[in-house]
Amino acid sequence: MYPMPEFQERDPQAVREFIRKHPLAMIVANGDGGPVATHVPLLLGDGEPLTLRGHLMRKTPYWHGFKASSDVLVAFTGPDAPVLESWNTSLPFGGTWNYMAVQVRGPLRFWPESDLLEILRELKTLYEVAPTRQFDNLPSDYVPALIKAIEGFEIVVSDVQAVFKLSQNRTREDFESTVDHLRDRGGEHALVADEMVARRSRFFPESP
Repeated sequence: MYPMPEFQERDPQAVREFIRKHPLAMIVANGDGGPVATHVPLLLGDGEPLTLRGHLMRKTPYWHGFKASSDVLVAFTGPDAPVLESWNTSLPFGGTWNYMAVQVRGPLRFWPESDLLEILRELKTLYEVAPTRQFDNLPSDYVPALIKAIEGFEIVVSDVQAVFKLSQNRTREDFESTVDHLRDRGGEHALVADEMVARRSRFFPESP
């Protein structure tokens, strides 16, 4: 995470939108045996402070780690791509990497089984598109067996660090050249270009 001020995103709404768009997060803690981590989709709460909810598989190394140390770091990442020297006219330039990431910290608290059901229902409602495949349509014996293997949790966020590094520190000419080359490469590179273009007017406001 580059700490340079020009890369930091301080708009709380932009951070919320980013988390909703990229809900699969890496959760990291320092357990008894050393660092532990896992990747899980998280639900973002609507109010303040920022809250995140999800569930974990029981009896795993990271589950034990989070039980031992509740202070966690949660990382959300978006599209990323290299930026090459050959695309730029402002030299020397060793090359860099454009990316978007949000890191938050806070205590992870495990929830009782009754609240776990609500987390499961909300996740399935959010991502399942078939009306006949919603949470309440699951077989009656499926959910009781499922909740024995998982545990729900909530993280109340105490610190937020957001970095959207999108060539905003380069010249307008280098910025536009990077956009064009990233679009030519397609795939995730083009997604980075889209994020750059979406913020172009903010990075390079027109002269009066």
